[in-house]
Amino acid sequence: MDKEEDGKVHCGPSPFPKTPEYKFMIMRSRLLLALSVVILLTGCKEEDIPSYTLKLSSSGGGTATPVEEEFVEGEEATIKAFPDEHRVFKGWSGDVASTENPHTFEIYADSDVTANFEKLDSDADGVSDDIDECPETPQ
Repeated sequence: MDKEEDGKVHCGPSPFPKTPEYKFMIMRSRLLLALSVVILLTGCKEEDIPSYTLKLSSSGGGTATPVEEEFVEGEEATIKAFPDEHRVFKGWSGDVASTENPHTFEIYADSDVTANFEKLDSDADGVSDDIDECPETPQ
């Protein structure tokens, strides 16, 4: 131990003078350390999960929902088709192929899907119901 002129006892000689610049350097080092810890902790989040857009359209007389919606990867989407009067839902086409209504599937990419409808022919006589004057005509 050394005794300095100011009367204080030190364990060894200080490699840095106790100047305002030295104090600033210590404060700056502590701040950088704290900032590094914050960046490290916030930088360790899970990767952002991608989101995808589902766009629905319809063909042949009806509507589908949702018209457009965002989903995160792997999320389930349920699409529903609503035929107009004298129309029947025939199936989904595009990025989904199914005849289920409603239809549920998982999203893994942007998807464009069309709800397909056709004219209803209840008695299967080849004349659609909207113009059939003999709705009970057998085949």
